[in-house]
Amino acid sequence: MSRFRASFIHLMISAAVVGSVLAVVYFIWYPGWYYQLVGVGGLLIILVGVDLVLGPALTLILFRSGKPGLVFDLTVIAIVQLTALLYGANAVFQQRPYFTVFVVDRFEVVRIKDIDPDDILYASLKEKPLTKPVLVYAEQPDDPQEFQAYLQSVLFEGQPDLDRRPEFWKPYTDGVDEVVAAAGRASHLRTVETGAAAKVDRALSRLDREVNRVGYVPISSQKLDFAMLVDLDTGEPMVAIDINPWFRDPDKVTGQSQGAGESPPDAG
Repeated sequence: MSRFRASFIHLMISAAVVGSVLAVVYFIWYPGWYYQLVGVGGLLIILVGVDLVLGPALTLILFRSGKPGLVFDLTVIAIVQLTALLYGANAVFQQRPYFTVFVVDRFEVVRIKDIDPDDILYASLKEKPLTKPVLVYAEQPDDPQEFQAYLQSVLFEGQPDLDRRPEFWKPYTDGVDEVVAAAGRASHLRTVETGAAAKVDRALSRLDREVNRVGYVPISSQKLDFAMLVDLDTGEPMVAIDINPWFRDPDKVTGQSQGAGESPPDAG
């Protein structure tokens, strides 16, 4: 066998393995728009580059039919490739969106590594679906003293905010009214930037929903902010669109104003 044929076979095997990993990433760990929102593409490019380029390239350089020690060389190449693949896949796995938390006026995407799972009070919030994050409602303390204690812990003690404090988490259904109250109008979202109308209309067409029954709430990751479309009848989050959500809606669903072009507050 020529070294070119050996390298080509190696490339095909690597492509099949990497393709399987990418399918898991796209369809299970980062389904739909979560891949773009969380921004894991750079890590995947490195992973694919190492496994699709480095391995076959080394085979092309080192392979010679009948060469002494050829099996050892190929074994080392395979081990290097597998190690790089496992390392990269584990890094992508650790970064995956595990919770989508509604807090005050927005959704936050939270990784499992960002919280202590032992602090989760509801068993239902520990049961992650296969292909999407767990939906969570984070509720501020009602008691004034408890609220002041929480606020002080965030502002002066370096504690994380509500979205990363599982002791304040409840099932999403408990916060549906707050989600709807915080929602801007999808019709307003169509006007906030160039191309927004087309993006909203495409999403509504796919969802088969009327614009007057759909609102939007900002959804944030560590990298980007999108606009999450929500059903105004049920509070169900449906799809996130790549549109800046931090624009003032002069006539929100509830008739109240929404924050104008500014990032969400640190302490809820």
